[in-house]
Amino acid sequence: MKKLLALVVSVGLAVAGAAWWFTRTEDIPEVLEEVEESPAVVEIPGMGGQPPLKLEALEGKTVVIAVSGTWSAKSPEGEATNRALSRWVYPESTVGYVVADAGGMGVFADRIEATMASYATEIRFPLYVDFEGVFVDTFKLPKGHHGLVVLGPDGSIVQRHSGGLEGEALDALREQLGATEPELGAPMPELSVGGLDTAACRKTVCAFVYSGPDPVVRADIPGMKPGGFEGDDDTRLQQMRKPPVRNVTLARKMKLASTRGAFIGDIADDITSEGWERVSLSEGADALEALGFSEGPGIVVFDHGKEAVRATGVVPLHQWGRVADLLEFQGFNDRRPPRG
Repeated sequence: MKKLLALVVSVGLAVAGAAWWFTRTEDIPEVLEEVEESPAVVEIPGMGGQPPLKLEALEGKTVVIAVSGTWSAKSPEGEATNRALSRWVYPESTVGYVVADAGGMGVFADRIEATMASYATEIRFPLYVDFEGVFVDTFKLPKGHHGLVVLGPDGSIVQRHSGGLEGEALDALREQLGATEPELGAPMPELSVGGLDTAACRKTVCAFVYSGPDPVVRADIPGMKPGGFEGDDDTRLQQMRKPPVRNVTLARKMKLASTRGAFIGDIADDITSEGWERVSLSEGADALEALGFSEGPGIVVFDHGKEAVRATGVVPLHQWGRVADLLEFQGFNDRRPPRG
């Protein structure tokens, strides 16, 4: 029995040690190691019928690839870079991809791919999972961190970075990619609803969230305690694919201070939403018509009187990130649900 117990313990320690090794977070060096191989050799298989990512086939394009590490995926590292990459407008000569580094985790491939397949619908660029760790090894990027690689049209390395970019470094990246900031759209229509009107919205950012024609109650919202929607991860994920639930759940995370917002719909009073106006369907009928919400749940954001975001149906997370930026809300990527 003692021998059996010792064997079980030693196997357990070996598995734990292997898991630590493959999910470790390495220090970011002051200078990244030199790349020894041609980037053209990199090829990452796709998921579920997705074609493989072959860097050799992308010559002639400017290519930007964001890398998600095991630690950076759970932290704010690289958040500003990801938001910018999702926001910018690109010429046809620039393409982007996201690579999730899962080197050595192939034994969990089925579960990881199931999770990533869902996440892939939430981001702007095609997502690839690298179970061999080929990408970080080839480009000499430390494991665990957010990474960035830019390749020129000739396939040469224009930039490598680990740890996320901000400020002037992001401006330089935008220029490298030939990208531009999105232009604002049409003027906000004349309306007045729930204490918000067109004149007030010319002085700040205003968001209007339409939850749809059906009631939204506390039991619909995942993460609310007590009385919120219950279930395992897959069940909650499916619940968050419902546009009314997603709109209310994500918008209410954003506590408004210097900016303004209004929920329009039949939303239960015990679903808190700090700083947001609450407007019933009957009171908001004219505003919904003026805002063009004829196709069901959606969101529209005006930046000082000009349209900045408009989306209906299941609005992906990368667009919600843009909304959070406009509403000057920090911590949107925090996975903890808001209280109340």
